[in-house]
Amino acid sequence: FADAISAAQEEMRTRGRPEAQKVIVFLSDGDAGASSANISTSKYASQCRQGVAAAQSAAAAGTWVYSAAYGAANSGGCATDNPAITPCATMQQIASSSERFFPDVGASSISCTSTINTASDVIGIFTAIGTSLSATSPRLILNSTS
Repeated sequence: FADAISAAQEEMRTRGRPEAQKVIVFLSDGDAGASSANISTSKYASQCRQGVAAAQSAAAAGTWVYSAAYGAANSGGCATDNPAITPCATMQQIASSSERFFPDVGASSISCTSTINTASDVIGIFTAIGTSLSATSPRLILNSTS
C-alpha cells in the first residue's frame, strides 16, 4: 500500500502541473499481506498502517486521496498489523476525507461489503468517484498532447 501511494504522490510532485489538483484513486480490498520474503523487514510490519500513513502524508501535501473499497472485510485484519485493523477500516482511513471513501455497493460510509462482488460494483464505485470529481471540472490531457 505505502509504496504505491508514495510512488503516485512522487510522480505527481515531479511531473504534475503545479496548478492542477492532485488526485490519487486507490482501489483495494484493504488487506495488505505481502510475505516477508517479498519485502524488506521494515516494510513487512504494519503494512496497512503504513499505507494509511502514506495516504495521510499525500493528503497533507494537498492531494485528494480517494479510497475505493472493493470486497473489504468488516472483520479480521491485516495480518501484519498489531494491533489489528480491519481491511474496511484501512480503506476508510486511506481516504483523505469521508466524502472520498467509496465502499462497495449497498454499504454505508461506515462499513464495507465483505462478499465477493461483481464487475458492475467496480463500475458503480468509479462512477461515484467521477461524479465527485466532475464538480471540480477536471481536465484530462494525454501525455502526448501539449
